[in-house]
Amino acid sequence: MNSYIYSLILNAKQGDLKALEQLYIKYKDSVYALALTTTKSAKEAEEVTRLTFMQVCDHIASLEDPNSFDVWLQYIALNESNTFHRNNSHSDERESPGKYEQRIEDDFFLPQDYIERFDLSYRLRMIIEGLPKIRRQTLILSLYDKLAPIEIAQIMGCTEEEIVTRIRCTKGHIKTEIEDREHETGEKFSNATLVPFDNVYSSLIHSRVMSAETAAQIWKQIRAYAESERGICAGKKRMSVGVKAMIAASIAIIVICAGIITLLLAGPSFRANKAVRSDTAETTAATEAATQAPATSVVSDAADTVTEKTSDSPNPEPVPEEKSVSEPEEQETPASNDNSELLSTIAGSYYMPQMAGYTHVSLGIENGTVTQHVFGGGAEPINKSESGEINSVSKVSDTVIRYESSSGAAFSGTYYGADTPLSQVPSSTIEYLSGFNRYNLSGDTLGITIVVDDQNTCYVKNE
Repeated sequence: MNSYIYSLILNAKQGDLKALEQLYIKYKDSVYALALTTTKSAKEAEEVTRLTFMQVCDHIASLEDPNSFDVWLQYIALNESNTFHRNNSHSDERESPGKYEQRIEDDFFLPQDYIERFDLSYRLRMIIEGLPKIRRQTLILSLYDKLAPIEIAQIMGCTEEEIVTRIRCTKGHIKTEIEDREHETGEKFSNATLVPFDNVYSSLIHSRVMSAETAAQIWKQIRAYAESERGICAGKKRMSVGVKAMIAASIAIIVICAGIITLLLAGPSFRANKAVRSDTAETTAATEAATQAPATSVVSDAADTVTEKTSDSPNPEPVPEEKSVSEPEEQETPASNDNSELLSTIAGSYYMPQMAGYTHVSLGIENGTVTQHVFGGGAEPINKSESGEINSVSKVSDTVIRYESSSGAAFSGTYYGADTPLSQVPSSTIEYLSGFNRYNLSGDTLGITIVVDDQNTCYVKNE
């Protein structure tokens, strides 16, 4: 562990919220990856990430050795992930006897196509998701988080030898599965650049990290929790309710004593004595109310995020409302520099997600131009491209963009972002994705970025 991370952990132990935020930024992807590989659901993985860092808020002060933070964090994440996996009726994933006997002593190599081609990376992902949960978790901790077998053993509650054997047997099983699929399809990768499986796996996991927008929303919730539950604010602890009450009581006693002394010095002979006593009592009551008011306002720390919307924050952020499916679409406008942000959003490489056969179709969107490329083998090899300019682009919702092209081959299409609510995606598209490609669409949002043409041909972004 480098000195910077070590210092962040020490500061976070002292209640420094900025240090905690930096730790969240550094470790959120590894926590999310472990949760996603366990639950296979983006929404559940996001919730596990939120709950894990809330646990960090609660218990980091009691962490004795900052050098063990990585292991401690993933231990929490593993427990939260397993809890979600059990509580959400996921199928029991037991290993078949003798299925994972083949082992390899180290790493093996795959063609670089498994990184660059969507159909191959998707095939690899399906093989990995078909593994039992405990083997998926071990791969994440070993190949993506780069933890040593002895550290993984501490997290998973077993011996170091068991972890080493599990990793080698799991790799052997994956290698066999890949070779069987290639034999079935007749694919050959002559003269292909070879890449270690560990690198291919890490690339696959990295391509599925949560978006920056989602990560920012989760951090807002964690920050609110940290401020309300632990009284943390920009690295400084707020004054507790008990201390405020003691101060208020002390001031009240001082005021009362001052009033009594004033009465004794004034003497009983003045007719105005009664009025003096009345004024003193009123002053005392007013003082007590004024001094106790701050204590009353913070009795419920859990409601801080609501009650603190005062003059210090005159413009609280409104909660965005989801747009109705039937909301009228915005008028399409010609693609221009004014729409550069929309063009930038849909830019990238997309692939038609087909699992078998020799023909593949890719789509490239760059600088206002869309290019469709068809390639493949078979009796008559295909390799052709057609391009066209994007004439118009319009925003339908925050995550849905529609564009029209000048070319019939480089078709007009609709872009759906990963955060698009499933209610905004046509049912025919959902059926295509969930049926033909077996995507996990069990959450509230699409979860993947796609482009759909007028013939309902779906292209998935190669992140």
